[in-house]
Amino acid sequence: MIIVSGANGKLGRAVVRRLLDRVGPERIGVCVRDPERARALAERGVRVRQGDFADERSLAHAFEGASRVLVVSVDASGETALRLHETAVNAAGKAGAERVVYTSHMGANPSSPFAPMVDHAATEVVLRNSGLAFTSLRNGFYAATTVMLLGGA
Repeated sequence: MIIVSGANGKLGRAVVRRLLDRVGPERIGVCVRDPERARALAERGVRVRQGDFADERSLAHAFEGASRVLVVSVDASGETALRLHETAVNAAGKAGAERVVYTSHMGANPSSPFAPMVDHAATEVVLRNSGLAFTSLRNGFYAATTVMLLGGA
């Protein structure tokens, strides 16, 4: 089963839509903080389970039966981001996932002056040390993130 975290967000939702074009809904599970907001996915046959990167027990249930887990990076930084990402990676491993796919950044670097890049680099170290097969999606900078980082809405 392919598990997509953050499926109520823009990226997670888009990933699930594309997966539904390629595989049956019975092969897709989503990990969301608010299952009610994912009701439309459940109605299409997608397995919807509550999970929060801050609660490893909830992830054990949300990731159960996973072959692949998409870990969408959190909207936090520093120690908090690393702790949450590490919890998700560990939970994916305990669930038996064969591969973790992580939304990193093309600028991931431990010596970057831009703090989010340090966080992504640290998460990639967690992935390397986990013993799991993984893919780091080194996406470019999202325009919407600029507003958030500059203190906008």
